[in-house]
Amino acid sequence: MERFGDRVPLGHRKVLGCITRCRTGELGGVQFQCDSCGSDHWVGRSCGNRHCPNCQKNKTSDWLAKQTDRLLPVHHFLVTFTVPRNCGRCCAATSERVTRRSLLVAAKRSAT
Repeated sequence: MERFGDRVPLGHRKVLGCITRCRTGELGGVQFQCDSCGSDHWVGRSCGNRHCPNCQKNKTSDWLAKQTDRLLPVHHFLVTFTVPRNCGRCCAATSERVTRRSLLVAAKRSAT
């Protein structure tokens, strides 16, 4: 931030500020007393930002487990290809079905 702070968008700076203060005490804290031993424990408040790895760890884990359960039991990979800008008009003028089929055939040929 010291080097590029002026070029980082304000929204990004706010997120970074939240994440760096999360559970440090700068956002306040909560005092708990253990029922078993009676000792006091202090815990810093979390920032709650959706980008924070501390605050969103449970949501991320739950999402990942759900996505993993949806995977097919086969080996697979994702291939992404783009259409050159000068081909855009040709694709727009052709039916979607023909365009999609042509793109998939071309992608298959380029991948093999």
